[in-house]
Amino acid sequence: MAKVPERDKDVYFVGAGLSAAFGLPVTQQLLREVDSDLAGRLLASYEHFYPIDSTQSAGFQPAVVDYFSLLQSHIAVTIPGDSSPLPGPPLENPEGLLRDLKWHITECLVAGVRSLDLSDTIPSLEKLFDPGNVIITTNWDFLLEAYAIEQGHRFRYQRHQEHDNHATILKLHGSVDWTLSNSRKRTDEDSRYAGLGHLVGSGAYAFGDQNVLRIRALEEPGRAWQRIKAGTTEPLLITMAPGKASELAPVRKLWNDAYWALSSARRIHFIGYSLPPDDIEIRALVLAGIQRGSKKVRAVSVQDPSPEVHNRFRSYIRTDINDIYVPFAKG
Repeated sequence: MAKVPERDKDVYFVGAGLSAAFGLPVTQQLLREVDSDLAGRLLASYEHFYPIDSTQSAGFQPAVVDYFSLLQSHIAVTIPGDSSPLPGPPLENPEGLLRDLKWHITECLVAGVRSLDLSDTIPSLEKLFDPGNVIITTNWDFLLEAYAIEQGHRFRYQRHQEHDNHATILKLHGSVDWTLSNSRKRTDEDSRYAGLGHLVGSGAYAFGDQNVLRIRALEEPGRAWQRIKAGTTEPLLITMAPGKASELAPVRKLWNDAYWALSSARRIHFIGYSLPPDDIEIRALVLAGIQRGSKKVRAVSVQDPSPEVHNRFRSYIRTDINDIYVPFAKG
């Protein structure tokens, strides 16, 4: 019988609010800041998916989750390269549009992290990297990792053992510097990649037969973008969309690790994560982890300036939360 984990860990659940505190753009901003070619293709997709709103409202931009849901559903239900004689133009190359959007997001986030000076100790980040802590995040950027490397903290991207002396970062939606093994470009240069279970900053980087790999861009921050471009045909970013269970297959182990972490948490700190109503998978994960441990979670804190966010946590997760009505601060 599997051992029931003790509630002996501090778990930090980090959302976009933390990255925004450092000036990194959220996805809604990223969809506005595209080059002219991508802007034209985005507009065409808005007109296809939102034929009324896009024509009646100048500068119309849909909600991110709704847009990615429609784009992914369109790819799933239509015929690639549709040349049928049906009247009306098809949406041109939706698969390519989604891939190019991921590359645009990756380039912007990598540039944003590169522009930051992370050489000074940041107390509000230091506490996240205490030995044994687990950081769960839905963010695609590698801000936390870049800071950890700058400060000499070692970490892993997946659970290693029950009592690890290093922090663990579980990225539930992938990362700008991750790739599926079958999407990597340099199959003859394995030294450019590392497995997620590897202790970052500790020497040998063998990855075996893992399906998800990290491109070793963090090791050369000034050339991170070039390393990522040279390392994959498409970065592993899981876009926001309700019912994204099939998209999560490559990172299923990380979700299992997150469930284990929440089930063994004595304190859970939500920082800059708004618990949006349509993020069903995250809500189910958090509920299962909180309710199924060996004893009750000692404390759940929510740090966000919006009362609406705190009300959602009380409605969806737990009534007795510790309210911190301030945004995450870099100090």
